[in-house]
Amino acid sequence: MVEKMTTEFCSNSYRKEPVNKLQKLKEDVGHVASISTTEGDISDEDISYTVKEIMLCKLAVEISRKMRGIQFTWKNRGNNNPMLWCYYDDMAFTMGFIGYGDFNTHVASEEPEYVVYSHTIENNKYASYSDPHRMVKTIHMNKAVKNACRYLRNGTPYDVAMIEVYRAKRNFDDIGSKLFSTKSNVFNNLFTHEKMFLEFKHLLEQGHTFVDPKNQALAEDFVKVAQEEKERQKLELNLYHVRVYMDGDVQMFDVIPMHDVQRDPWNSMLPDSMKTYTSDTLPEDIMGKVSVMSMVDEESYVDGVGYKDRGGNFYVSQ
Repeated sequence: MVEKMTTEFCSNSYRKEPVNKLQKLKEDVGHVASISTTEGDISDEDISYTVKEIMLCKLAVEISRKMRGIQFTWKNRGNNNPMLWCYYDDMAFTMGFIGYGDFNTHVASEEPEYVVYSHTIENNKYASYSDPHRMVKTIHMNKAVKNACRYLRNGTPYDVAMIEVYRAKRNFDDIGSKLFSTKSNVFNNLFTHEKMFLEFKHLLEQGHTFVDPKNQALAEDFVKVAQEEKERQKLELNLYHVRVYMDGDVQMFDVIPMHDVQRDPWNSMLPDSMKTYTSDTLPEDIMGKVSVMSMVDEESYVDGVGYKDRGGNFYVSQ
């Protein structure tokens, strides 16, 4: 079942951001960590950083020594609890974030604490939908580094596929909804009380000829749109979730089939169904649709081709 294939990473309450939105805002934590916290020693260029932000960047530097390639972008600056998103450049979404300050919800802490926020953490002292439910805290930097190494994890490919599939489904459903709305409008224009009185009176007295020639066109529009909607209702939304990334100099494609998405997205994937391809082995049909969707904006849907999500991944039609 998909419930076992996915984790809390794809839940709506878990905070995450597409990595491609953060890369241009990447922070040089090494530089910030090197800023002196002694009054008078800070340059005009660095004066905007608070002591807590500098201390948080010192933690980030220590984490980067243990987790090679990890990157950081500010989630929150300018208040008493600075936070940094944590991610890898080749992944679709952030793993979580780190922070430094007072993250208690009821009683103020005696001194600032380092926090790690991740979907792998479960702190049952707090409600499952709250941020502290996904946090571990400590006043010691070395312990915070260990917490980050232990808990910060990327979502699985199945998590990533599930996060955005609802947007693809919504775009698919919107077309059917628009057809229904168009059909209803034509219906309402055709079947007014006055028109139906005239038409039925005429049918009874003269036969099957429209009194108002405009009603002929309205009737034809109604039949056409109603038939389109009827055919649309028969369609299934079967997709391939495609994540494109580089492994060294080789372009790779992780492909997960998703079946009958419009009926039940949560049960649309099968265990161990993901296959990984190179550009040489990816089926031509999938490659062609990915190529088409690569040319459109994020959060765009092309009927019969696919959907491009916020993280730059693709849902292409089977």
